[in-house]
Amino acid sequence: MQLWRYGRAIEMVGHRYRLEGMLGSGGMADVCLAWDLVGKREVAIKVIKQENMDQRALDRFSKEAEKVVLWNHPNILRVYTNVRMELLDKEQGSILPYIVMEYAEGGDLHRRLTAGQPYDLSETLPLFRQLCSAVAYAHEHGVIHRDLKPLNILFRVLPDGTEQPVLSDFGLAVEVGATHFTYARGGTLPYMAPEQLRGVVVPESDIFALGVILYQLCTGRMPFRRTLADVGRYIHDPRPPAPPTRPSRLQALLPEALDAVLFRALHHDPEHRYADALELWEAVEAAFFDPPKRHRSFRAFDERSRPASLDHETLSMRLDDDEDLALDEESFSPRDTFIYPSARPTRVLPYDTEEFDDPEGPPSGLPPRHRRSMQPDTLDLEDADPVDPPLRRSPRGRPTGGYASRRYQTRGLRSRDYQTQDEVPRARPASLQQATRIPRTAARTSGKRGRGVMLVSIVIALLVGGLLTWLLPFRGLSGFGQASQATVKLTVSGQEVSDSFIVSGVEQNPDLAHLRVTMHEYSTTESASQDATATGQTKTEGAHAQGILKFTNGAFVTQTVPAGTQLTSKSGIKVITDAEVIIPSANSDTRDLGTVLVPAHAIDLGPEGNIPALDIDTTCCSQYNSIYVKNEKPFTGGQDAASYTFVQQADVDKVAKPLAERLKGQGVQKLKGQLRAGEASVGEPQCTPKVASEQPIGDQGRTIERTKVTVSQNCRVLAYNKQEVETLVRQRLSAKATADAGKDVALSDQISTTVKPCDCKNGMIVEAKSVATPFFNPLQQQHLAKSIAGRTVDEAIKALKQQQGVRDVVIEVGGANRLPQEPAAIHFEVLVGT
Repeated sequence: MQLWRYGRAIEMVGHRYRLEGMLGSGGMADVCLAWDLVGKREVAIKVIKQENMDQRALDRFSKEAEKVVLWNHPNILRVYTNVRMELLDKEQGSILPYIVMEYAEGGDLHRRLTAGQPYDLSETLPLFRQLCSAVAYAHEHGVIHRDLKPLNILFRVLPDGTEQPVLSDFGLAVEVGATHFTYARGGTLPYMAPEQLRGVVVPESDIFALGVILYQLCTGRMPFRRTLADVGRYIHDPRPPAPPTRPSRLQALLPEALDAVLFRALHHDPEHRYADALELWEAVEAAFFDPPKRHRSFRAFDERSRPASLDHETLSMRLDDDEDLALDEESFSPRDTFIYPSARPTRVLPYDTEEFDDPEGPPSGLPPRHRRSMQPDTLDLEDADPVDPPLRRSPRGRPTGGYASRRYQTRGLRSRDYQTQDEVPRARPASLQQATRIPRTAARTSGKRGRGVMLVSIVIALLVGGLLTWLLPFRGLSGFGQASQATVKLTVSGQEVSDSFIVSGVEQNPDLAHLRVTMHEYSTTESASQDATATGQTKTEGAHAQGILKFTNGAFVTQTVPAGTQLTSKSGIKVITDAEVIIPSANSDTRDLGTVLVPAHAIDLGPEGNIPALDIDTTCCSQYNSIYVKNEKPFTGGQDAASYTFVQQADVDKVAKPLAERLKGQGVQKLKGQLRAGEASVGEPQCTPKVASEQPIGDQGRTIERTKVTVSQNCRVLAYNKQEVETLVRQRLSAKATADAGKDVALSDQISTTVKPCDCKNGMIVEAKSVATPFFNPLQQQHLAKSIAGRTVDEAIKALKQQQGVRDVVIEVGGANRLPQEPAAIHFEVLVGT
């Protein structure tokens, strides 16, 4: 791979990191996959783009790297180095700033999400817990992420093959493979808190983004639909947005208590959100695992509880400031949490009342906006859950009870560096029970009236008891009563899943994660010889030998020798001239003789006319012997008429083809015997024949009656480890099934695998298909049981059929029409439909 900077191609960075591919490109930097020649590992290298190279960008790049490189948290992407500078051109002063980071080969969360479909709940809760832990760790170290989103949640592949979510891109404004708009001030529009659109960033901005992510994971939808046209309205319009749809109405598995948690995290006012990420996780965990309580009022999107403006001193951190990504270190300790005296979370009373544990009413220490939020002017939502227990005051003035007390209790867990995932503090679920006060009754009744009421109550109780006793035998009839036990049979339908990919071969150290399996190439050469009879025939006519005669004139006058002049050689061969010869005279002054060359041929046909040089060397053609003639070179071309045989290509092919087929069969059998145990060949062996003839092929002007033909077959085959390929196929099909059909799917044991050769060196094409069937693990069955407990059979069937992959539902309740109230009394059977 080549990275272009300043008009030059860069293949190696820092004399250590060899660039191998592009992972992504954002507005500020490129992220490349590289091989660390020293550490012998794959790393990700982030390089600032040339067009964005200014002092501000360089300072921000350097500042963020210096902070994160010292961090040690299992759910934060590791940064191996501070910003490094490589000098590219000494004369021009061209530099290449880069950061070396961990390569998370599991990809990002965004690619695993399917629009309109919730993420697997059994995966969502562990993922969100670790994400909250990472955000809390960053906040404790004075850094606000400001761009939390699925694209920045990556997956680290551990040595045992499992995955671990890690948070990346802490304010570096780099989006790897971004497919949607990134707001210019820093952040991604659907995940940005309202104050970010106004150029303000606070720790609670990350809480808002966490709420958006959890809402998206649980429902498959975004809580708010924003466009660029909405940005101006958010900036200038003080009114809060309309609340999103309650998650429990979108997904039957979600507890109603989660609605209140998400609505508070998504509050338009940062002071009304959770104070930190660990408090948010405590509320989420409590919503899923604490007994639900019903209340009548919920204040998360109450317009009147919203402050008039965001001019609080804690909201003064602006994105256009050079310190926009970190809090003031002088006023911030790693043990501190982002809890401000005027930013305590709103607590909601269970009824429209002003009652408080303190008879004097709400604590005077609360800001006016919080005292106002305790009044009865609430936004009623049907069956809404409370946000938190009532706020109380400790003797020292700190809020106590509910999550406020837990925030102080867990503070000591946040300042340490975690070495392993097991050391990350797991927030204990806190009860969502609301402390309510029953109003006193001032009315009094007389003793007579009291005795009358008691008598009526006894009579009614006896009548009701008798009626129930009479109805008890009819309890088993259809449509009557609530069952004590229920069996739910879910019929799920399978979905075909297929995959095709190229696998490369290595002789040792296979790496299935990178599609490298063990392969060996085997070869053998077989050869044999056989005579081929020549069948080519040709006939030639006789030919006269031809040559050149040189005539010399010794007289001082020109002399002529007519064409057809006959001469006799010393060997007795008669030769005649082919043209008239005019020989110039000799020069008396220089005494040079006149000479001329004339073509001639032998009179008779045949090779006898091929006279040697100077076989003619005599005087002639003149009365005074003044003309001298000779052949300085031999005559050639004389031959007799003849017929002869030669070898044709067809003669060779007739012998070579059968030999080649026989040798190929021998080579294939020998290769099969060379394969090791557990290996299979990639297609059929490929053989290349070579044919050689002892005599030349074609008319050679002479007789060739036969030739020896030798054939050799070089056969090769590539063999792979079957077990490794089967494991790889199952892993990829399982991952594909997870992406296509959802997390909870089981792959059939019947997998069809086809292996084909490819136009690549030491590689092959693997095509596989199978059937993926949804299944429901115990945790999901527990959630399903909770969601249908106490419902009628028809209601439960309707809710269960909404689950992905469920084709049919049968509920056995022994004739009753309502499921047991206790989830533990509901049992599931999962059947695979044909």
